[in-house]
Amino acid sequence: MIEKGAVVKDARPIGVIFGAGNIGKGLLGELFQDAGLSIVFIEADPGAVASLSAEGEYALHLHGAGRATVRRIGPFEVHATGSAEASEALRRAQVCATAVGPANLEDVGRTLASACSGRERGPWNVLVCENDRGGAERLRRQLAVRGDRAPGCVQCSVERMVAGAEADAQGHFRVHAEAYSPLFAEGGSWYGPRPEWPGLGFVEDIGAYFDRKKYTNNFGHAVLGYLGAMKGYRFVWESTEDAEIESLLAAWLKCFCAALAEEYDVWSARELEAHVRSLLGERFANRALGDTIARVCRDPARKLGPQERMVGALRLLQRHGQPTDGFGRLIGAAALFALENEADRWPAPGAEAPDLEDALVNTTGLDRSSPPIREAMDFIRDKGGVR
Repeated sequence: MIEKGAVVKDARPIGVIFGAGNIGKGLLGELFQDAGLSIVFIEADPGAVASLSAEGEYALHLHGAGRATVRRIGPFEVHATGSAEASEALRRAQVCATAVGPANLEDVGRTLASACSGRERGPWNVLVCENDRGGAERLRRQLAVRGDRAPGCVQCSVERMVAGAEADAQGHFRVHAEAYSPLFAEGGSWYGPRPEWPGLGFVEDIGAYFDRKKYTNNFGHAVLGYLGAMKGYRFVWESTEDAEIESLLAAWLKCFCAALAEEYDVWSARELEAHVRSLLGERFANRALGDTIARVCRDPARKLGPQERMVGALRLLQRHGQPTDGFGRLIGAAALFALENEADRWPAPGAEAPDLEDALVNTTGLDRSSPPIREAMDFIRDKGGVR
């Protein structure tokens, strides 16, 4: 470990990471370290800046099938958003990455726009690692006025599951993530020669990878999370050991393999089935990861959106003639979670049925008379969620 409070300075190319949260620490720090970059985090939370700066490194615990690996990530610098040190790092950076959440991407754009004026002309790039398929395009439009000083905005699809961070008995950071690591990046948006970095894969159709993740990884978490919450489970792995939930998820994922193979000329059905087997047999069931139901269920109103992991999945299956039996139950379970946990956005538990139905229709974009809405409302009534 480096001396606490020390400032890291070296001659390596600089990689700047916006956001020192789960993906920033649990994936991007490792990616940049393995690429031989000098890592600089830019973070908006003053407490995180102070604590990470004091440490200068952290332990990344990678949990694979039956084994765990611990990697030390660091040394690195951590600077507050808008600070002179952050501006200097951006002026010299070879590449940046964002992991701040879609709602904060515009703020990153303003920071990058300001940095452009202090840079010499030449290619540099930003890996947009947000759970937002249009994030790179929004950032690209925001930076267009900077002309040839603007970076390439590269949409990425993050596959690794990062459960979170904690402090050990000595107060040192530990981050827990699965060992599965590829970060897929849109190759056509990269400015200059594409680097060959471990863990970074360039693909031509990033939308296909976004949808594969959304309708297998994210959808799977929704099923395990919301149906598991109905049964009082605390961890994702507990839901995978519930025969009813596991059987339902496996059947749905089989349908998605067929639908995605038809939707995109990227993978065969056999390749998609191998991906799903990995999810069901190893990744979702990974006890050592300690992934919680609360984490995968948070922000249910967003996840019930028209293009999101449940309703978007429903429409994908309908488009390809695949069965959608039981989807209303899943939507209803997510709505019940929202009733209990999003009082500012949803009616209170036990609300009148018309109020909840309005909220559900407005959130999902589904027709009021559609079978999934009718099934969801029946499920919610059966569970006592409305009067």
